[in-house]
Amino acid sequence: GRNTDYQLADGTNVDKSTPVQVMTSVSAVGCGYNFTMLLKRDGSLWAIGGNAYGQLGDGTSVDKTTPVQVMTNVSAVNCGVYHTMILKADGSLYAAGLNSNGQLGDGTGANKTAPVQVMTNVSAVFPGAGHTMMLKRDGSLWGTGSNAVYGELGDGTGANTTMPVLVLTGVSAAGCGYNHTMILKTGDRLWATGRNDTGQLGDGTGTNQNVPVLIYSDLY
Repeated sequence: GRNTDYQLADGTNVDKSTPVQVMTSVSAVGCGYNFTMLLKRDGSLWAIGGNAYGQLGDGTSVDKTTPVQVMTNVSAVNCGVYHTMILKADGSLYAAGLNSNGQLGDGTGANKTAPVQVMTNVSAVFPGAGHTMMLKRDGSLWGTGSNAVYGELGDGTGANTTMPVLVLTGVSAAGCGYNHTMILKTGDRLWATGRNDTGQLGDGTGTNQNVPVLIYSDLY
């Protein structure tokens, strides 16, 4: 793939058309627009590539041409376009990078070059472009960030937020596109909210939604 910012972590900035080995003992990886986060089996999190907004979380805004260690005791990592959400083994959630829409959820609109804690008791996190959805261990789904134009948070307000707001309960999983969110509730019920100009919500319309609409249920 593209490697202009060293995001492939192979020591070069040359694009690659076939896979090249870059690291061993890796358990998970997260990809942003021009950066990569690599989670090793020992729980250490490493980062490489573009870092103009602090998305690597290494305390700087300097691009990295070789992987740098960011955190330890990490269980999962997920990336938006220019922001990174880091879930630690104890359920605490940290965020770094672009925060112009409040997508980090730390109560500010300021970019973060080092990870800041934003929530506890989290089981999974799903970043979009300017928004982020957080699933807590109790099945409640929370959202933060961009919401004013497309309603991708699904809280019905049509307003951006810099702190997580409760969206739904009884949720088992979610996924974020650029400006829309898909939500899976227990019982295999699929809901959708946000931008829908090309029918990406799957509700049979081209109308944006600012509250989740039911797309599919196995009860039908």
